[in-house]
Amino acid sequence: MPVRHLQRDVFVDPGIAGEVHGPEAAAADRGEDFVLADKLSAEKHPGASIPNSEFGIQNSEFAECSLSFRIPNSEFRIPNCPYNPPSVHRFFAPALDAGDETVVLPRHEAEHLRRVLRIGVGDTVSVFDGRGHEFLARVASIVRRDVRLQVLARVEPPPEPAVDLTLVQAVLKGDKMDDVVRDAVMLGVAAIQPIVTKRSEATVATLLKSARVDRWRRVALASVKQSRRAVLPEVRMPLTLDTFLDEPPASLRLMLVEPAAGADVEPLSIFRAGAIPTDGAVLIGPEGGWTEQEWNAAKSAGVRLVTLGHRTLRADAVPIAAIAVLQFLWGDL
Repeated sequence: MPVRHLQRDVFVDPGIAGEVHGPEAAAADRGEDFVLADKLSAEKHPGASIPNSEFGIQNSEFAECSLSFRIPNSEFRIPNCPYNPPSVHRFFAPALDAGDETVVLPRHEAEHLRRVLRIGVGDTVSVFDGRGHEFLARVASIVRRDVRLQVLARVEPPPEPAVDLTLVQAVLKGDKMDDVVRDAVMLGVAAIQPIVTKRSEATVATLLKSARVDRWRRVALASVKQSRRAVLPEVRMPLTLDTFLDEPPASLRLMLVEPAAGADVEPLSIFRAGAIPTDGAVLIGPEGGWTEQEWNAAKSAGVRLVTLGHRTLRADAVPIAAIAVLQFLWGDL
């Protein structure tokens, strides 16, 4: 599923479950989306929208093809499978145990499988627990909202970044925060801490009363699925900046500021050399930026002030640029 579709995921916008779903007109030409008829799963579809060379198909006829999955100490073979492992639909089952032979999907995941993706009994899927474990499974039964999977074999998900990086993000206006959560999760953050600052429009009280935190968590889950991570980052409850600064610090805390914030401001590239921290936190301000009192309070709490350069970036672009640079400097990208 392309990243641009995450906001139309059933977890992010549950109302789409009742809509008619169809591919974009240019999807077949792009070769990046499944182009399937209604009520036909990927395994059953006889069409040729997916180039054989891209998806490792061993036989040009989908009805007769097979695909091998290499598992440690064994080789697992799925017959009649017209796609490669990265194209298997993924489902979240937090109660999954490594010794389970069957797993019952949570209700919202079952609805996604049944009503949105129209996956049927016998189809092959992937299931993960959000703690780093993932398994290939086959749909064993679908009875109304009860979907049971037969666990087939364990698979190795992509490795997590070496540094547990927390994004401490001032709450942005409108749906910009959704985009930040989506892309930060995709880039490998370990947690997201929303904060309220002097120039934030929202307050902690209004955020706690709203459904925004639940929405951000749904966005995070959709992004985990798309990016093929098996660890679900925590989206924490919002805090004020002062409360966050009073908490036990990570081994490295950075605040992105304007270059004019003072003589103590360092370029982010300074971390090209030196030891890689075990964990870190990067603080990003709201649309109006930090106040002088806020960056002084951060410095007093041991936070290092850093900048991405002399250009002015959009508030929702700053966290993504900063995370990407840090992950590159620390060897993850």
